[in-house]
Amino acid sequence: VSSRSCECAAPMRRGSSHVPPLSGRVNDYADMISSSAEAAMVQKLEQLAASDSTQVAVLTVPSLEGEDLEGFSIRVADAWKIGTAENDNGAILLVARDDRAVRIEVGYGLEGRLTDLLSGRIVDQIIVPNFKAGRFDDGFLQATDAIIGAMASPSTPGTGYVLFHHVMGETDGRRGVWGYVRGGMGGLSDSLAKA
Repeated sequence: VSSRSCECAAPMRRGSSHVPPLSGRVNDYADMISSSAEAAMVQKLEQLAASDSTQVAVLTVPSLEGEDLEGFSIRVADAWKIGTAENDNGAILLVARDDRAVRIEVGYGLEGRLTDLLSGRIVDQIIVPNFKAGRFDDGFLQATDAIIGAMASPSTPGTGYVLFHHVMGETDGRRGVWGYVRGGMGGLSDSLAKA
């Protein structure tokens, strides 16, 4: 599984959080998502899996209990095995509520479609602004749409191409209680952090 990281700036202490069981497409252990939003997300994610075998799961946890976000998300990916074995075409949207940390963990088979840059933009420009405004359902629903849009053909009007440009565009340009977020890995993270 390839890492697509978007986490808050505060470093985490090393620990070992329990990996919760996979119970479905949406695993809301932090009680952040309303039942109606969860049902809508499940329907969309099931349609995606039926259309091309790509699997996406959502996980919210109350806290990382001191563990770093990347290590925890990799342990979740290893335990859950999202995506098909032959295609490694799974992704996990992980939110640690109390740590204000968000990460999109992506299988190698999706790297060409759900890139570091796009994952970072989904977090920075969709999830974080909505969460800062207290619109958790909107953040999850719009992020789900953007992730699904990344899987669609760019030549299909109203799908991946349109969502990609929505994600790449500015939303409100403000930062608030969800704090500072950076996207991507390595040099990309550093350059985005300075932007």
